Amino acid sequence: MRAKGKRKVTDLPLDNPAFRTYLQGMAKRLSTSPRAKAIGYVRVSSKAQAAEGRSLEDQRDAIIRHAVLNRMELVDVLADGGISGGKDEEKRPGLSAALEAIRKGRASVLIVKHVDRLSRDSDLAGFLKVTVKRAGGTLVVLDETEKSPMEKLFDQVVAEIERLRGSERMKFVYAAKRTKGEWIGPVPFGFRLGADGRLEPVASETPIVERILARHAAGASLRAVAAELNADAVPTRTGKPWNPMTVSGIVKRGTK
Repeated sequence: MRAKGKRKVTDLPLDNPAFRTYLQGMAKRLSTSPRAKAIGYVRVSSKAQAAEGRSLEDQRDAIIRHAVLNRMELVDVLADGGISGGKDEEKRPGLSAALEAIRKGRASVLIVKHVDRLSRDSDLAGFLKVTVKRAGGTLVVLDETEKSPMEKLFDQVVAEIERLRGSERMKFVYAAKRTKGEWIGPVPFGFRLGADGRLEPVASETPIVERILARHAAGASLRAVAAELNADAVPTRTGKPWNPMTVSGIVKRGTK
């Protein structure tokens, strides 16, 4: 219980010199606090995957992101490419080096993306987890670890950036198609998409389009035209019955 008349530093107004000194001290303490040293381990289990490098890159990116956003000092990311998860640790030099770094104290955290990157054998994976623990280290399996608020925020930002990039990319594609005169969007009834990306008439559907336009020009309602087509068993492209909205789309395109 605080003595009467005494206030905590955090109760002071923001412009108080004592409060500014307190904030400066906290900032210094945070910036100089020791950071856990981590080492990452990535692996692909086939030579084809190793040649592509895609899986290794994805694992490495995830490890780097986790280390940065959790204020860890990433000492290294070691890899075994095109090597299956055998039972003999020495068969995987990357894993051996990562475990040695933990044993020697060069790192206190071992980070992997999936537990099967250690081994697909659950018994061996469990043994390696115990090995890391006995060596005084901590194993972090990203797919089994709750993301920090910073990581979740980062993922949201990346997702939004990708969404915007995708949107801008599609705008560019559509603009290029329009410049070339190519069709964009669903192909309307009565046409098909040609090899050059432009619409071309479908001979079997042209008479139906002409009939619809003629009946509508004569004063028939959209509903009446659809009913007539269904009564005469005129086929649609999808096999579903004609409806006023489908007829309307053909009318609107024909009157342009």
